Amino acid sequence: MIFQIKDKDDCTRVIFEYELGERQSHWGPREQLGLVISKAAIIGVSLHNSDLSGANLSDAYLSGVKLGNSRLWHADLRGAYLRGADLKGVNLHRSNLSRADLRCVDLSGADLSRADLEYADLRGADLSRANLSDADLRRVNLYGISLTDAIYNSGTRFDSSVSDTMMSTMILKG
Repeated sequence: MIFQIKDKDDCTRVIFEYELGERQSHWGPREQLGLVISKAAIIGVSLHNSDLSGANLSDAYLSGVKLGNSRLWHADLRGAYLRGADLKGVNLHRSNLSRADLRCVDLSGADLSRADLEYADLRGADLSRANLSDADLRRVNLYGISLTDAIYNSGTRFDSSVSDTMMSTMILKG
């Protein structure tokens, strides 16, 4: 099925195909249909407050997309290009963001608990007040990152590249 996403001036900005995945029984009481938008290009579109739980957005080009306060629980964003995206307050619990380009992304207040960020590029990203409990942040580029008041726990996995100065701005819970 082909969809046209239009901007506020009703000009076509993006055309992409998607297919609905099979019902997933492991989602719990509220079964989700997995949206597959792998390798799509979606630029500057506002998807605030969307529910994209379980979506396959692997290798998608999502530059400047506005997903603030959206739910992407258990989403597959492996290798996705999200540079400059607004992910403020987004729920990425158990999502796979390995090898994702998250440079200059606003993830302030985001829930990244149990997320896989291994090999992600987070240079210049804002993770202030983000929940990083049990997240995998090994082999992540953290240059210029803001972690002020970010929450982590004993299950959060960091490399030795995380300095004591960086850790001192974070909050240890549990």
